[in-house]
Amino acid sequence: RAARVDVDLVGRELALAQDDPGQWLATADRENIAQGKEYFHAAARTGLFTNKQAISKLAWLEYLSGNTEEAEELLARAANVQDDSERALSLYYRGAILNRAGRSNEALESLNAAIAERPDLIAAREEIGESLWQLGRREEAVAVWTDIVRQNPARPLANFMLSGAAASVGMSDAAAEQERQGLRYTPADARFYWMLGLRLQNLGMSDLADKKFRRAIQLDPKFAIRRRPEPKSRR
Repeated sequence: RAARVDVDLVGRELALAQDDPGQWLATADRENIAQGKEYFHAAARTGLFTNKQAISKLAWLEYLSGNTEEAEELLARAANVQDDSERALSLYYRGAILNRAGRSNEALESLNAAIAERPDLIAAREEIGESLWQLGRREEAVAVWTDIVRQNPARPLANFMLSGAAASVGMSDAAAEQERQGLRYTPADARFYWMLGLRLQNLGMSDLADKKFRRAIQLDPKFAIRRRPEPKSRR
C-alpha cells in the first residue's frame, strides 16, 4: 500500500534533492526568505544571534537562496553548539548539501557523525549510500541500502537505489523486483516522484530517474515545464 504524504517533509526533501532549489520558489517565497535573512543577519550584527535553532533556520534560508556554501558553513556552526537530535539533523542536512555539491568525502564524514548521534536517522543512511556510490565504493553503497530495506521495506528511495544499482550491472530481474517493491510504498504525489527522479539522476541512474519524472508529469502535467538535471555519465 502506498504511503501517506508528509507535505512538509516532501518539500524539504525535494529542495535537498538538487543543488539549486530556486525553481520551486514563488515570488512570495523569495520575499519571505529575503525578509527572514534580513532579520537573522540584523540579530547577528547586534549580538542577539545566539539561539541554536536560529542558526539552522538561517542555514536553510541561505540554501533556498542558492548560497550553498554559506548554508553548509552555518550548519557546521549549528552542529558545534547543538546536542543529540538537533545536532544529528544539522549534520544530516549538511551532508545532503555536500552530496549535491559533489563533495562526497566531506558529506560522508558529516553523515556518519549524524548517525553517531541518531542511528535511527534512515534518511542519513540513504545519503551515506549516495556518498559511497559517488566515490566509486558501490558494493558498500549497496550494502547500506540493502540493510535499510531489510530493516524497513517501506523505504521507496532505498528500494529504487537498489533497483538502479542492480540494473547498472545487468541484473534486470533483481532490478525489476526491487523497483516493484519501491512502487508498493510510493505515494501518488507528483512532488515525491520528482524528488525520486532527482535523487536517482544524481547517482547516474538515468533510465530509472526518467520513469519517475514521467510519472510525476502524469500525476501533475505542470511538472512538464520543470528543469531536469543533466544526466550524469555512468562510471
